[in-house]
Amino acid sequence: MTTLDFTAVSQKEYDFIIVGGEHLFKFTVAGTAGAVIASRLSENPDFKILVLEAGGRGDGIVETIVPLLASQAQGKPYNWPYVTESQAGLQGRTVSYPGGKVVGGSSMVNFMFTTRGSSEDWDRLAKATGDEGWAWESILPLAKKIETWVPPTDGRDTTGDYDPEAHGDNGPVLISLPNSVSGLNKKLMQAVQEVDGFSYNKDINAGSPLGVGWLPSTHGGGVRSSSNTYLKLAEGRANLDLVTGAQVTKLIFAPDSEDKEPAVVGVEFASDAESPRFEVKASKEVILSAGSIGSPKILLLSGIGEKSALESLDIKVVKDLPDVGKNLRDHTMTFNQWTVDTKETRDEISRDPEVGAAAQQLFGTKQTALAIGFFRIPETDPIWSKPGIQDTSAGLNTPQYELLLGDGYVGVLQPDPNVKNFFTVAAANLAPSARGSVTLKSNDPFEAALVDPNLLGEEIDVHIAIEAVKKARAYMTAPVYQAYNPIEWGPHATAHTDEELEAYVRSNSITVWHPTSTLALSSKGSPDGVLDPDLKVKGVKGLRVADASVFPYSPAAHPQIPVYIVGERAAEIIASQHRK
Repeated sequence: MTTLDFTAVSQKEYDFIIVGGEHLFKFTVAGTAGAVIASRLSENPDFKILVLEAGGRGDGIVETIVPLLASQAQGKPYNWPYVTESQAGLQGRTVSYPGGKVVGGSSMVNFMFTTRGSSEDWDRLAKATGDEGWAWESILPLAKKIETWVPPTDGRDTTGDYDPEAHGDNGPVLISLPNSVSGLNKKLMQAVQEVDGFSYNKDINAGSPLGVGWLPSTHGGGVRSSSNTYLKLAEGRANLDLVTGAQVTKLIFAPDSEDKEPAVVGVEFASDAESPRFEVKASKEVILSAGSIGSPKILLLSGIGEKSALESLDIKVVKDLPDVGKNLRDHTMTFNQWTVDTKETRDEISRDPEVGAAAQQLFGTKQTALAIGFFRIPETDPIWSKPGIQDTSAGLNTPQYELLLGDGYVGVLQPDPNVKNFFTVAAANLAPSARGSVTLKSNDPFEAALVDPNLLGEEIDVHIAIEAVKKARAYMTAPVYQAYNPIEWGPHATAHTDEELEAYVRSNSITVWHPTSTLALSSKGSPDGVLDPDLKVKGVKGLRVADASVFPYSPAAHPQIPVYIVGERAAEIIASQHRK
């Protein structure tokens, strides 16, 4: 793999151009899916591949950032400083939407949580597209292909904490479970046995995630394992080039093809609004892996989208595809804290003034265990009898919300009070009904897109958020915790009626930075959606998308692993369609 400058790359021609660019906090661009595709395609020496990444290399700095300390990497120069439009469902608040601006994308700055979703999530995708290649039985081998499970840094025995048959042992991405559980975390699974409505799940990634299990993460040996591992596999390959600091401004179409079936033959790119524009050509395909915000933005700037909206911005319409940028979905999360009478919490670590420099050592020696629980609202809940209310989860074995269980103060809207010790249960809605959008403010490629995820924009979304908070409270009633005298803290402590809880979740919920679905897959020939089952843009030649934008619904998961899977499947499809 060779890193080139703009002039050198513009003088070359490639078979495939993979476009990174603007992308969101939990997703990657030249990171997750794009890095997978680049690495896999470069295994064929006959293919010439270019990766265009708007960010820089990162020089390994961010790779040492560990879970729950990733905020150290969330500032410049490693992130895009996105902010949403005002959110009516959050009482008019705007929400920060940072995105990983670095090779490896947001897999370099995320919290490394490893969840695949349910088998029903993937089977629903297969049904929606009419392509069994998206079904659970088909994608499970791809999920295994991604990963190598490694022991925790303390070498503890993890027998019974996961199912080895459901996982891989020869993939690029290292995955591990927490070190030996100590302190308050010893009580996590004991509490599960003590409270009605909770049960232990040996492996939340084996297709049936309901229940509570230990949360694996993408790390090995105390070091983050990002999608850069895929690019490292290709370092010695002369057929893969990389350009950093290159933001794609628009797609290039074959002359006169806009009047027939448009055909993409390359891209235009630049370093910033004041710099000269460069062009580079692709003889086979351009593959957008710019994320749920960046990919629709590039399509819209290039004239692919809703005709009237494009014309209003003086953008020539190349392909009228009304669903481009529509259907944005995102998970919301509320952090619920309790004070506890113990010094054994993670607060003692996170308040260490030298924690940034010591992050690597802390992760290896004092790693905090996290458990994750996946739950559903009962089918007997009166909410389901209300007109217009629908369950947007994939099925009865798919969670509608999750609880992240761990010690220490975790919060975003309120700073760490730096007093007392805490236990936090974060509650997230995994089945959002509300749909938002990504639209253009102008035809300037360097002006930020308008992002409106419409968080808590539907009644059922608010109801799920409230029920998740109630479930968190139920968990903390476990007898094993009572010796620690848990006391509700902050605005959480004053919200008890359903009306108070609604006000609480609207005032205190944030995004989990899981935007999806802005370029949704649909069946071949369907007038809905943006992409055919093989990830090609409908009615456009030579153009494909592979990132989190492709999911028609939000997967019931932290989407890092689902996007890796999209990358692996995309690479297989592309290679088979262009086999020499």
